[in-house]
Amino acid sequence: MARKYSYEFKKYLVTILENGIMSVSELSRCCKIHKGVICNIYNRYKHSGESRLHHIFTRNEYSRAFKLNVLTYKASNNLSYEQTAIHFNIPSSSVIYDWHNFCCNYNGDNMSYKSPNNRHLHFVKDINN
Repeated sequence: MARKYSYEFKKYLVTILENGIMSVSELSRCCKIHKGVICNIYNRYKHSGESRLHHIFTRNEYSRAFKLNVLTYKASNNLSYEQTAIHFNIPSSSVIYDWHNFCCNYNGDNMSYKSPNNRHLHFVKDINN
């Protein structure tokens, strides 16, 4: 399970990086946090300001059109999943990765439907065959 960091802790990390007190690698070793997590916090702060340091517990439902728009934007601008997530203010880049894999494997069918344990995937495979 992912650890959630407080606003104060994230602000502390950003302050250390902004002031050049430590590098990301040094901060990672000191706090025992993966460098990618620290970079993610810092990049979101640089893109959207302090408001992105507050963690909001929401479960967003995205429409099929929005998902396809995000994937199209990612491809046309040659962005990484993380850069795309920051641009569209999506909490996790892994969500976009999942959308991309789903589109590649299942031709984008039923992208807007959520189902426990991905039961609908078997249905989509049957339709595509």
